[in-house]
Amino acid sequence: MVRSISKGIVVALAIWASVAHAGEPAVDHRTFTESERLRYEALIDAELDHWLNLKPRFPEQRGPFLVKSRIDMTSGYLTVELGREFGPFAADLEMEDLSKEIDAYVEGIVPVEAFKGVKLLFGGGDLYYWFPELDSAAPKQSSLSRKRSSAPDQTEAARVLVSAGHGAYFHHGFIKWTTQRDEHNGVIEDYLTQDFSETLGRAFSQSRPRIIPIYSRSLSNALHEESGLPWRNLAARYWIKEMHPLEEGIWNSMKESKSPAREC
Repeated sequence: MVRSISKGIVVALAIWASVAHAGEPAVDHRTFTESERLRYEALIDAELDHWLNLKPRFPEQRGPFLVKSRIDMTSGYLTVELGREFGPFAADLEMEDLSKEIDAYVEGIVPVEAFKGVKLLFGGGDLYYWFPELDSAAPKQSSLSRKRSSAPDQTEAARVLVSAGHGAYFHHGFIKWTTQRDEHNGVIEDYLTQDFSETLGRAFSQSRPRIIPIYSRSLSNALHEESGLPWRNLAARYWIKEMHPLEEGIWNSMKESKSPAREC
């Protein structure tokens, strides 16, 4: 169910890696001119705006979301302002996942090796602004920032793909949404395996801080409009299509097939 993803390799189900800038040489933010800094910030804003607005998020949130990023030339961090709408959810486990996704996604947009990490703000305030009671119980460095170190005795954080497999899909013969496995004793394997993969991914994150789990299927319980099912119950192809609609070769590899189960 789990396999390691080597640094810099973009694979089909590593859905948060951007292929648009793969192969560009790494750049050092400390060498930026003012115009270069503004250009990179505008690029990051545009890409994250598009990406974030595609993702089902937290309850009662209403888009569109407008991201504002800033490269801090002194501290070496990229600050990403998500907006006050995300503040009430700053301490949620889902926000921890989102922060890691943003961090990995930014690396795909602009390969800046010298960045120490990404810090998230919510209407100008960080995690401890929204939840001051956590300030005394946690390190001053927010867990929402993943520090990258260039020290020779430390290794880069490793991305690990956690794939639940299966998932609901549209059957062109039955003309309905169905699963690959039938229900047995009140359990549908296609749905249960996503719970397993989420638990496994969190266990990896907690026991091995340098491992970042990447999921082939969405973890969101928000409803997928076309099927009426929670996103987390759908097969990976639909989540990849949502994230990368132009990469049809990945999520629609059986384009010419006439099989009624061609989307499974």
